[in-house]
Amino acid sequence: MNLKKIFYILIASLIIFPGKLNIAQGYNFNKNSGLDETAISGGFTKTFFNSSESINSSISLIINTVLSFLGVIFLVLTIVAGYQWMTAGGNEEQVKKSQQQLKNSIIGLVIVLAAYAITMLVTSILANQTLSN
Repeated sequence: MNLKKIFYILIASLIIFPGKLNIAQGYNFNKNSGLDETAISGGFTKTFFNSSESINSSISLIINTVLSFLGVIFLVLTIVAGYQWMTAGGNEEQVKKSQQQLKNSIIGLVIVLAAYAITMLVTSILANQTLSN
């Protein structure tokens, strides 16, 4: 059976039996998967800005999220540079280019980690001062 016949049979069955398409609507994934309980036990809230949280904790959450994404980007850049170096096949120009990209990605990763550490330090100091006042 060729692909065109299979496609037409699939379309015809979807037209004839449209009631079968809404079976998944009765399943509440968030309620039944356990993700809500996992997020709560991990300390995550459902929204970025919860009315019970202070503004500095909301800002620190945003900064930590952005820095986490940057860390992942630099990790991917490091892996790509290593792959390019491995597949250079003796091409000196490609080896030097991948070495430079690897150095730059490591420097960027160190900067992101330093920014993360500084953010955590400043937010912990601000949280202690807020709680003491």
